Amino acid sequence: MNAFVFGAVLLGGGLISLVVGLSRRARAGAIRAVPCVYISGLKPRERQFITGKARSPVQMESPVSRQSCVFYYEVTEEYRHNHSSSHRGAGHGSWDRVSDNFYGAFFVDDPTGTALVLPNYGALDLAKPDVTFDDSPDRRRVERVILQGETVSALGVPRQIGDLVKYLRHSGGNMHSDFMAEIMRMERDPAFAGLPCFFGDGLERLADQTWEEYAASTGESAAFLLQAGGAAALAGAALLLYEFKKSLPVSAAD
Repeated sequence: MNAFVFGAVLLGGGLISLVVGLSRRARAGAIRAVPCVYISGLKPRERQFITGKARSPVQMESPVSRQSCVFYYEVTEEYRHNHSSSHRGAGHGSWDRVSDNFYGAFFVDDPTGTALVLPNYGALDLAKPDVTFDDSPDRRRVERVILQGETVSALGVPRQIGDLVKYLRHSGGNMHSDFMAEIMRMERDPAFAGLPCFFGDGLERLADQTWEEYAASTGESAAFLLQAGGAAALAGAALLLYEFKKSLPVSAAD
């Protein structure tokens, strides 16, 4: 790779990191701006955070790591070669998602009450590393899980259990049949009429951290990207400028 190309890559990568860093910094600020409240203090039709322990009356086994969990998200990916003669090690290709499956729901308990969370793919923002299993050199499964008793935080607008049941009847529910039956039973019991439920577009973020940890980690990753991106962009610009000057014709001496 010649110096011009290397400088352009540095500059471009640095600028991308700066854009992502700015976006994450804005998101960290937005997270801190949303109140984290006790479940008993949740207000209807308002965006709020809750933090508590995940709990499910139904235990299941995750498909990749074989862990007992309350929720898992599994993705199957295949490596697509750009050319028939390319090899995975050469980097000529990419991993493409061919199927996915999210499964489970759980209650969140804090010292004041209980809420119900039905996760979706777009809301997942987990800090723990994914678990990956290679079925073959060109096929792998990637898994994310939430464990029984794990600390979680959910951001969204809570709705009532009756709204959740209507949602499940319309879209179906990727959960154990025993848990589905429990939700249907609770919906008929007036004692659970006020149970706050986070699901569908009413669940914006689901993290495996406390609200404080989640906001702090988002801010730290933003700061790192801004610092690294700024350094890379400056280095790339300096290298391009240096190579450009070198390419200019030398003036004849007087």
